[in-house]
Amino acid sequence: MRGRWIPVCRGCLKRLAATPRCWAVLIVSALYLEDVFAPIRAMLVAEGMKISLCGLMVFLLNDTAFTTFVALAYLALLFDAPCTDEMQRYYMLRTGRGGWARGQLAYGGCVAAAYLLTLTLLAGLFSLPYAEFSLNWSEGILAFADDFAFETYDSMLNYDSWLIRSYVPAAAWGLETLLHMLALMLLGAALMNLNALVDRRLGFAAVAAPVALDMLLEQFFGAPVYYFSPLTLSRLSGLDYGDGMDRPPLIYALIVLTAGTALLSALFVRAVKRRELRL
Repeated sequence: MRGRWIPVCRGCLKRLAATPRCWAVLIVSALYLEDVFAPIRAMLVAEGMKISLCGLMVFLLNDTAFTTFVALAYLALLFDAPCTDEMQRYYMLRTGRGGWARGQLAYGGCVAAAYLLTLTLLAGLFSLPYAEFSLNWSEGILAFADDFAFETYDSMLNYDSWLIRSYVPAAAWGLETLLHMLALMLLGAALMNLNALVDRRLGFAAVAAPVALDMLLEQFFGAPVYYFSPLTLSRLSGLDYGDGMDRPPLIYALIVLTAGTALLSALFVRAVKRRELRL
């Protein structure tokens, strides 16, 4: 029977929404995003400029610190995945182990999409008084990327001007959102595999530690390491743009993130079917 995974996914989402952890992550995310947006707001007010949400999201999702925060917040939301509360035994009996495992993986994908959407809505809310309702880069973004306003107003985002020269805003935003979705789903599938085998605290630490170390890649390691970092592969400025730095190409990022997510998902389903996870 098709759609067996849907009740499992829906039940897990309801369970997450009722936990203090969910609301704590959302509050911290809003505070962090406000702190990131504060210097941008200062420039927009001082210079009387406008900014487009499309352009803003491109540079938010392209920033190493912001991407790391997003990944860690997502892992915190999925800390206890796969869900093993008392209702899960009923779900598993109703849907079968395969359907239950796919429902857990769908839950991870839904949380990733919902969290990215929430961040977008928060960014839109913060920028609303200064919004330019267009799909252009906007004068505010151009001031930061081309006129070095980030130095004057201490904005710490990575304003890589190559993005402006190489992409239209909608394309860059769409690609980065897709890459982030794939990277988060890969991390979520890795967390579920580990949580099914070891203590959840150890599983979280094992996945979160490499994510946190991603911030060090650009400072201490060369471009070859970029090929193995899911978060680096989710940022357009970490990919090849013809400068001879041997960064991974976009197609490589798409293939690796997709294949990695599919492989880890298949391993999780197989582990559940083989009764390696007990409720």
